[in-house]
Order: sequence, then C-alpha cells, then structure tokens
Amino acid sequence: MAVNILDELARLIERERDAILAGWRAQVRALPAARELDAPSLNDHIPQLLAELAAALRLGSDESIAQALRDGSPPAHGSGERHATPFHGAQGDTLASTVPIV
Repeated sequence: MAVNILDELARLIERERDAILAGWRAQVRALPAARELDAPSLNDHIPQLLAELAAALRLGSDESIAQALRDGSPPAHGSGERHATPFHGAQGDTLASTVPIV
C-alpha cells in the first residue's frame, strides 16, 4: 500500500513539474540578487532534482536517495561541486539554502 502512495506522489511531482518550477522561480526572484536571472539560471538543477525524487519514490526502497545513487553518477546538486555560476545571497548562502521549498 505504501508503494502505491509513493508512486502516486511520483506521478504528482511529474504532473505538477511546471507549477513546482514556477513556484520555485517566484520564490527565488523574491531575493534581490536573483531578480535579473533568466529562467534557466533560476531553475538551476531543480528539474533534475524533481526527476530524481520521482524516480526514487517509484523505487519504494528504504534507502536514502544518496544510498540509492551511490553506485551511479551523483547528481550535480548532490555532488558537492560548485556550479559554473554560483549564486550567493547577501550572507554568502547558497541559493538552495536560502530559498525554502514550499
């Protein structure tokens, strides 16, 4: 039964992907340093994160995403590598740590 709920959540994330991204961009644009960024810069790695989240939910595993992906190539958002054009808030925070996902 729990697997069905997780699969349903995965489908919801995929179905609402554009709305989730629009909400993300609206939250990010509220930051003064991000007001002039284009959509691809605002999206950053969020589309890949959403795809990975949906895939992990479908697995129905007790493993964390990091554990499930350990043998594969780590995603850019989890690799610890810096982006080519990093975003930093006024206090030097990264974009992901500055903007809450709602």
